[in-house]
This record gives sequence, C-alpha cells and structure tokens, in this order.
Amino acid sequence: MGDQRGIALVTGGSRGIGGAFVLEAVRRGYRVVFSFKSRQEAADRTVAEAKRLMLRFSARLGEARFAESYDECFRSSIVPRLRSELREELEARRADGAVVLITANLRDFAVRLGGHLGIPASHCFGAVGARRDGALTGELAEPVPMSEVRARLVRGLLERACVQRERTCAYGDSIHDAPMLREVGRPCAVYPSRALRLLAQASGWRILG
Repeated sequence: MGDQRGIALVTGGSRGIGGAFVLEAVRRGYRVVFSFKSRQEAADRTVAEAKRLMLRFSARLGEARFAESYDECFRSSIVPRLRSELREELEARRADGAVVLITANLRDFAVRLGGHLGIPASHCFGAVGARRDGALTGELAEPVPMSEVRARLVRGLLERACVQRERTCAYGDSIHDAPMLREVGRPCAVYPSRALRLLAQASGWRILG
C-alpha cells in the first residue's frame, strides 16, 4: 500500500509458494487479491499475516504518515466504488435500528468507512494493532474479525443487545462471510463471489447484485 503500485492477483494464495507471493506483494506495497481452492484456515492465517505486515509498515513509517497514505487510498480507491444501491440498502437498515460495520481490514479503515457512511466509530470493528507504551508494536492485539471470529463477534453483539435473531440482517460478499451470515435471521449475499452465490442459492438467502 505504501507506494500504491497497483493490484497483485495471486492464485493458490493460502499457503506454500502462493502464500509467500501474497506476503511479498504486501511488503512491496501492492494491494493483493488472492484465491484458494480449499484450506480456509490456511487462507485466514495468510490474511492475518498480511495485516501484521501492514501494522509493521505503519510502525516504521509513523502513524501520521501512514494515516495520510490510508486516507489517500480510501479517497481514491474506496469512495468511488461505493454503489448507490448499497447506500440505499444501508439507509433502509438504519431506519430499522442500529447498523454495525465489521471488516477484516484494519479498524482505522473501518472507522473511515463508517464515518463516510454515517456509522459511529463505536459501531465499527476491524483488525486492531497491539501497542506498547502507546506505540504500535507491529503485531495484532486480537484475531482478525473474519470467518468464525466474525461470527462469534456478531453472536456476542446480538446477545449483549438482546436482539432477536429473526429481526437481524447481515451482508457479505465472500465465502469467508458464510459463518456470520448463518448467525442472523435475514442473511444477504451482496455482489457475491461464485462460492458464496452458490451457497446463498442453496440456502435460500437473498442475493443483491
């Protein structure tokens, strides 16, 4: 991400040579998309290690300069891709009650996106960096909120808020989101990957896009 070189596409990126390519691309400043056929746990570990590399980059660069780079990435790469129909969906859900944003990206990114969408920072969750004496250490403070970790987070939020499962909605675009989608009464696959689309069709879930 540091110098915005572009996007690296890696097939078989969950482990072995492919996983090594993924992490090297992150080190060199590329945005990375990788695919894998199976071994979900290995893919999750690769994503977690990529987040650690971003945190280490932040620690080396300095949080102020890293925040500037992150802001530029957000403005140039994320905001133009926010779909109008998804904004409308968000407003409909906001009318029903509280909206929570959960991402496997760094929480700094979640807060930026939440601020753009009118979601309070207290309702934004993402990967959090560990600190020592107030400075980032380059390590994760807790597991990245994806797959089963995200599902547990959603389950805990619903229990603490005493919300009936049948009244809740969740949105996801990746097969990684399937465990979370199973936790709510009204799951929705949004512009989903092929694997998630097939699961949504088989499960009778709503599909948007």
